[in-house]
Amino acid sequence: MYYQMGGACLMRYAMLIKNKVIEIVKSENEPFFPPDQRGNEVIARPCEDEAVEAGMYYDPVEKRYYKW
Repeated sequence: MYYQMGGACLMRYAMLIKNKVIEIVKSENEPFFPPDQRGNEVIARPCEDEAVEAGMYYDPVEKRYYKW
């Protein structure tokens, strides 16, 4: 899903650590977060589903989000 904001087209991203959604970000470009305090990589995944929220999990095999 794309969002229009002052001429810029924003896309919705789920920010993941170990496949857990830590934040939802709307950005023109793919966002980058540094690793967490334990060195775990933070990954940005495009997320079109408005129901996805922080605390959910991402299944990389099925490419879907779910509540635990």
